[in-house]
Amino acid sequence: MFKFILYTILLHVVLSQVAGGYQKQEQNLKGLDAGLESYISEQFASQAKGCKLEHIIGVYTQVVSGTNYKIIADFTCGKDLKRYEMVVYDQPWTSTRKVTSFKELDIPMNYKKTDFFQLKGWTEVTNEALAQQVLYESAYELNKIDGKFNEMDLTEIDITQLFYGGWMYKVELTYKSQQYGFIYYKSPMEERLINIVKK
Repeated sequence: MFKFILYTILLHVVLSQVAGGYQKQEQNLKGLDAGLESYISEQFASQAKGCKLEHIIGVYTQVVSGTNYKIIADFTCGKDLKRYEMVVYDQPWTSTRKVTSFKELDIPMNYKKTDFFQLKGWTEVTNEALAQQVLYESAYELNKIDGKFNEMDLTEIDITQLFYGGWMYKVELTYKSQQYGFIYYKSPMEERLINIVKK
């Protein structure tokens, strides 16, 4: 009897530590189980019909009797940029997996009408680690475009910054004789690629 009570108390303590609010996952969709990742992609395609996925803002998990996965993502719907939040409930031991919530969110900045490349006041990024980070992110995007990215083909790199409701970082570079521009927005709430321009 004593062992049963002790086990119950320990179980309650463990559950109280892990259950509750959402925790952000660093890996986004790629770190999830392949079946769950596929299900989430299919549900986004079904819920946001006619829209193209542009960027996963974040993946958040909440331990309940199972796991809630909250995914926030930006989509291009015609000429409009829209942000959606979807919550998927997953309980593997009962083979339960379903969408419990899907809604549109407000976008904190007016990405749709602002030409960020034309904004005035960009200054040089003096933080070398930060400059390397946004350059690495640009290289990742180039690899998605080219498929065979080689850093030796990068030339004429310029990285500048501007505060506009949060810090924005502009990366302008030449890759394989083609000019590209990237703008990243970073705030305590989110980090995202705003725009890619092929010049």
